[in-house]
Amino acid sequence: MLAYRPDRVERALSALVSFAYLGLWVVTVVLLVAVPSARLVARGENWTWSVDVPATIQQSQTTASTSGGPARLVVADARAILHVPIARLPWSLVGVIWTHAAVALVLTLLALHHLRRIVQRVRDGVPFDADNALRMRALGVLLLALVVFDGVADFATSLALGRELSGGTVTVATRPHIDMPLVFAALVLVVLAEIFRRGAELEREQALVI
Repeated sequence: MLAYRPDRVERALSALVSFAYLGLWVVTVVLLVAVPSARLVARGENWTWSVDVPATIQQSQTTASTSGGPARLVVADARAILHVPIARLPWSLVGVIWTHAAVALVLTLLALHHLRRIVQRVRDGVPFDADNALRMRALGVLLLALVVFDGVADFATSLALGRELSGGTVTVATRPHIDMPLVFAALVLVVLAEIFRRGAELEREQALVI
């Protein structure tokens, strides 16, 4: 029997996912050390921390030209990047930012780990096994957890930053937001994992009945 030899696409995918996984490990370590360290050594107003938050723009009504004439345009929601001097960041907010980054990075690392193992099994010529089905299910669950956590953490960060924009024309929107397309994608992965697992079981049973 000839040994299975992966093609160029399989080798490239395996290398790409492995590079992303190892690279994210480096980013995770650097970022989680940098957040509290920057707060300890920061001085003055030159060092700032950029936080991406949902915002509501007040008095944003304007007029837009259309083919049928002028139309009223109101900008209600936007994404704002708040540059807060690190030296003035309260430690409670540093804790919120650090926790948000830590949990999101760990969930992403776990998801990449399972994806890496799936791709490696495909490269080895055994994609249809029970372990890959379990990894695909875990990938879907991790994606769902990441989406839900990101929405909750975004809400918590917005509450913590609410006072920074008080009294201006832009306020931080303090309401939870869940990315429903990503939730749908995560649920599809879980369903496909169950189909994949059942297919692997049937293939194993068929191999035994000879």
